[in-house]
Amino acid sequence: MSTQGDPFEEMLRRIYREFQNIIDQIERVYDEEALEDVFYERTRQYSRGSIEPIISIMDMGDSVRIIIDLPGAKESTIDVRVYEDYIHVTASIDERMIKDAFPELSWAHKIRRFEGRYRLPARIDVRRIKMEKKGSRIILTAPKI
Repeated sequence: MSTQGDPFEEMLRRIYREFQNIIDQIERVYDEEALEDVFYERTRQYSRGSIEPIISIMDMGDSVRIIIDLPGAKESTIDVRVYEDYIHVTASIDERMIKDAFPELSWAHKIRRFEGRYRLPARIDVRRIKMEKKGSRIILTAPKI
């Protein structure tokens, strides 16, 4: 008779320990209050009928690069306003995109637009912005002042 435990039980214990390690790491990075703030901010956005676009802002040394992803946006409604120290983005979302993203709950999610305002890491020269469009992405590069 073997004195070893059930290999399946041991595997489950290892999996549980790994998940617990991941949870512990997440909790170290994000405290509960910060996660609650994110949850309430998203809830507030949904109640306004908007969500923030997916955006990356990178300090490139002598310039700032901004990548805005607006999947499902109606191209004719995209409005990107760039100022020296912040950017404001709005666009209407095609209703079919919402129905595809939330098939069972699209009736409850009355999200109709992207909207977001973002502070830039440095002041930029708005007169010398270069813009490139790739699919649903808008890429802006502007020299710093």
